[in-house]
Amino acid sequence: MAAMAGFATEATEGAESAEAPAVTAVSPVPFEVKDAATKALQKGCRPLPSHARRQDAETLESLIGRAKSSEVDEALISKAEKQLQSWWAQVERHEALDVLNQAFFRMDSDGDGYIDRDEWSHVIVRLEGPTWTKKELEDLFVRMDRKRDRRLDREEFVSRLLEGDTQSHKLVKEIVLTPPTREDGLLGHFGPVLLKGTAYKEFPIDTTEALHDAALIGIIVMTSSSVDQQVYPSSLLQLNKELLRRVAQLYLDLRDPEIEDKPTEKFEVVLCSFDTTWDAFTRTVGRPAPPAPWMVMPFDSPRQRDHLWRTLSVRFRHRSDPALVILKPNLDIITVKGFLDLDVPRKLLLRVFSEWLAEANGHSEDG
Repeated sequence: MAAMAGFATEATEGAESAEAPAVTAVSPVPFEVKDAATKALQKGCRPLPSHARRQDAETLESLIGRAKSSEVDEALISKAEKQLQSWWAQVERHEALDVLNQAFFRMDSDGDGYIDRDEWSHVIVRLEGPTWTKKELEDLFVRMDRKRDRRLDREEFVSRLLEGDTQSHKLVKEIVLTPPTREDGLLGHFGPVLLKGTAYKEFPIDTTEALHDAALIGIIVMTSSSVDQQVYPSSLLQLNKELLRRVAQLYLDLRDPEIEDKPTEKFEVVLCSFDTTWDAFTRTVGRPAPPAPWMVMPFDSPRQRDHLWRTLSVRFRHRSDPALVILKPNLDIITVKGFLDLDVPRKLLLRVFSEWLAEANGHSEDG
């Protein structure tokens, strides 16, 4: 019986073995696919720029996933994963700093780099109510004012928040989430002071005063002509000059008393350059000709410039460089392809402006 039982067991195992499906060999990944994934990952593992964006980290994350499915060398994947961790840390830190900067700039209404007692009192008026008492807000100012000079500089403001002060975090969140007035929006995008005139340095003008009555606002975003010590080729500088000429022509035609039957609405333009010196700036914009008749953002502060770069790139998501973004007075976007729209004969420039106005009015009616 035991022998029969043993036999039965063997027979059963044999049947199970016979019925077991055959193992299918996995096809190797084609060399071309593996090689392409390897090169893409190697290219993607570059140092993250100072203006770290979430999109950069997400792109590397996607490349790592593709590399894993393409059987790319594990050592390279491991290196990329370590770099990705570093990237996410940088991105999250930059995003946190952007929030702090946004709050600081909105509170520093005169743009002198300090939040003084008068400016803090505006915060008290704005936020005092069920959430905050006047005493709580005044006590918070005293705690943050480590230098005891009755004003907060950016270092005091940011360092206190980075230490994890719960009340300070709560304050910043409420300031940032409170819908800005139109003036707050202008200051948040362009800063408190613009420069106007062909000599730029000599003619500061209050941002709100400069832009308050514009029907449309154009912002020209240009990177530096000497980024990472690499000089733009002459062909690109010539393109910059041509693009600026188109905008200048429209700007001047709208103000030309000799031209009849043209829109009466006001168009203001602000040039935002990410150069670091005035020499590089004049090279980028193609001066001494054409003279740019519009306003220019000051760019002598690297901190403000880098914060602005990230703010504009996240908000406008413009792909071209330079880019002309057309905005409504409330800073809603009409188009990020203004330069492309202006690629027409001079006689049609005013028609393009009228089409922007019509689209802006259409947005208003939809809202």
